[in-house]
Amino acid sequence: MTVETAVQPDLRPANMFASQREYIEAAFAELNRRLAPARLANHSLNGSLLFANQNVAGSNPQNVGELADLLERAIKSVVYEGKLIWDVKPKTLVGPNNPAKQISAAESEEQFGKWQKDAEAKAKHDKEQAAAEKRVAALIAAFTPTKNGRLDYPLIEKVNARHRGWFEDAKKDGKDLLKVEEQIRRDQQVTYDRVERDSWKM
Repeated sequence: MTVETAVQPDLRPANMFASQREYIEAAFAELNRRLAPARLANHSLNGSLLFANQNVAGSNPQNVGELADLLERAIKSVVYEGKLIWDVKPKTLVGPNNPAKQISAAESEEQFGKWQKDAEAKAKHDKEQAAAEKRVAALIAAFTPTKNGRLDYPLIEKVNARHRGWFEDAKKDGKDLLKVEEQIRRDQQVTYDRVERDSWKM
């Protein structure tokens, strides 16, 4: 009786890697581990074809294993088009009678470069949004207007509730949290200024 040993997926997150390229290379290594004994060539044409596939394009995998899952599904969609380049072809692969014309190396490099650039831009955007989310939480926690030398709790609750609402709505709608952060900063300053003016009238 043969007992198969389950191979654990690579769950390293994307932000653990120094660059997007290293993350992608790790996903391809995971993919080839699953495809063995077949082996997909480390060629930019393969990258451009797979990342342009609808299974991968526009996706947001959180770790190496998830990206490898998407690439594996993409391979199943395009493998019989005869465009992929293999170091070791799958035994069950039967190419088409008239394989589609392969795009040039320059074109494939351009396509893969564009995907990589877009992926890096998204990673940068996500990082900025996460940092803005933390700053917004800190802004709300630090809002402490006073009245007669004491914290004005009713005003704090009222303003903070308004700002939390702005933040939650923006996050739900996928809006830029940097703009929400700036909006909250301005509104807090307006409130502080009004409280100060009112204190002079007393």
